[in-house]
This record gives sequence, structure tokens and C-alpha cells, in this order.
Amino acid sequence: MRHRPRLRVGILVAFGVWLALMAFAIVAQAAGAPPAVFDTAALIWAGAGLFLVPTSWLLGLLLEEGIAPRSVSWHAVRMAPYLLIVGSLVLIVGILLLVPSRSAAIALRLAGGWAIAWGGFALFVGVTALRKKQRKPN
Repeated sequence: MRHRPRLRVGILVAFGVWLALMAFAIVAQAAGAPPAVFDTAALIWAGAGLFLVPTSWLLGLLLEEGIAPRSVSWHAVRMAPYLLIVGSLVLIVGILLLVPSRSAAIALRLAGGWAIAWGGFALFVGVTALRKKQRKPN
């Protein structure tokens, strides 16, 4: 099995940025920053955390050749049906949250936009995994 330094570096950089954002949120709260700073950093940190695993799977699908046992691509292909189901459900919820309503708060609209982004991304990763499985059966 060949080592993929670009894949490893990409995953480590994404994880490092995610941890740095968490550290910023904690330091901001401890330093007495306004609650809006901590809340915003914590929400971005939590939202970005949900993108980490599908992003690593996508990187593996794009950078690895074939589907070796226990590789990142192998895990992505195993999880593809779940990504398709959950991505579809989250996408539908996001669309429903964006349905126009006079009493809808801006936070609901932002949550709907985030749900559409994550649902679409999960669907994309799931479809990419299934396409790779069809091309290179292992």
C-alpha cells in the first residue's frame, strides 16, 4: 500500500484548523470577550466538525487509486448508503427551513442554509464513493 502524503497533510491541516477554532472559542470566553464572539466561534467550530469526516473521505476517494482494504476510500464506500440517506434527509430539512415565513428568525434561515450545504456535500461524497466502487470493484 502506497503512502499518500498529500492526503495525510490535507486531513491534518483541516483537523488543525478545526482545533485552532475550538481553542479560539475557549480563549475568547476565558478572556471575557462578548458572548457573541464565543457563540459564533463555537457554532462555526461545531458546524465545521461535521464536515471533517466526509471531507477526509472525499480526499481519499479523489487521491487514492482503487479501493484497498481498510483505506480511506474503503471506509467511504462502506458509508456511502448512509451518507445518501442522511444527506437527503438533511437537505429536505434545510429546504423546509428556508420556506418563506414572516415569523421565521434569521437563525432558522442560517440553519437551513447550513443544512442544505451539508446535505448536498454528503450526497456528493456518497455518489462519488458509489461511482468509484463501480469503476474499480474490489
